[in-house]
Amino acid sequence: MVPGVFSAVYSALCSALNVWTLLVLLAVSFYRWWKKPHPNFPPGPRGLPVIGVLPWLGGDPQKVLFDWGQKYGPVMSVRMANVDTVFLNNFDAINSALVKQGDTFSGRTKLKPASDILGNNGLVMTDYGEKLLNQKRFAAKTLRRLGMGKQEMVDIVNEEMGHFAKYLETQVGKPIDLAVDYNNMTANVICVTAFGRRFDYEDPQFKRLFQLLQNHYVADESLLILLFFFYNYLHFIPPFKGVKERFAKTEYAILDAVQTIIDEHRKDFHPDCIRDYIDSFLYEQKYGKESKYFTDTQLRVTCRDLFEAGTDTSSSTLAWLVLGLLNYPECYKRIVAEVEQVIGIFCKMLVGCLF
Repeated sequence: MVPGVFSAVYSALCSALNVWTLLVLLAVSFYRWWKKPHPNFPPGPRGLPVIGVLPWLGGDPQKVLFDWGQKYGPVMSVRMANVDTVFLNNFDAINSALVKQGDTFSGRTKLKPASDILGNNGLVMTDYGEKLLNQKRFAAKTLRRLGMGKQEMVDIVNEEMGHFAKYLETQVGKPIDLAVDYNNMTANVICVTAFGRRFDYEDPQFKRLFQLLQNHYVADESLLILLFFFYNYLHFIPPFKGVKERFAKTEYAILDAVQTIIDEHRKDFHPDCIRDYIDSFLYEQKYGKESKYFTDTQLRVTCRDLFEAGTDTSSSTLAWLVLGLLNYPECYKRIVAEVEQVIGIFCKMLVGCLF
């Protein structure tokens, strides 16, 4: 009888402890959800524990955020999943934070799983500090020397436009994906600056780089990758674990492809013949006074940043521009007329090939 009594008491205590444990966990979760990071944190919708406001964003999140901005003011906070995010909703707020207090707001958040692979390297993932300032100064100086903002860059763009126009002539009467084709065009402008050469659109090395980039944006996995940024612990759980592994495999393959180009530069590097960004970096690495920031990893990740970030933003802008002109042909006619009047007939011929 005694063992049976002890067993019953033990089971009752365990059940009570389990209930209290669950209640304590719920209370802590509720407190962490409701508590703001700072007493002066901006107002905004709180959403629900764990998932935040995600269910309310729907298929048109920019409109929802705009409406919230009208309600909560120029500076508002929104809990995206379990991450507190601050939105600046007008010019004055943006100017005050990012221009007048630029140093204060220049930090970088760690976005998993990318930060696990890239670390504190490159220009995109490096946190604010002396290293980032040094690399930004070097990048700005080097890109200006290579033609950024000067006639040299105009010449590079015009040359690539000529190649692109010839390519489009071969595609007359065939269905094409301008989003992909614009990627090729804008990437080559970056390749000339960073790698010292342009690639033929059918070049195997060039196509492999783009295939790797496209692997990052597979439609049925893009949402799962996005969730990593909000829930760091998901990489332990299927199917997120497999997505993370594929993401990492693709990212390492991109870095390996960039490293191959860097190795080619090392073989024929000459300090008296600086051809591009890689050569400039190698020169600083070997002869510069602050060579501690010019590591092999920093070069590899920076080239990856220039190629990946620069290509996608420019090509997406062009693709949306074409979509807008197709829907508003009267604007297209006005643009062509202005280009011909201000710039000349040669640019009109290129515009005619593009549209």
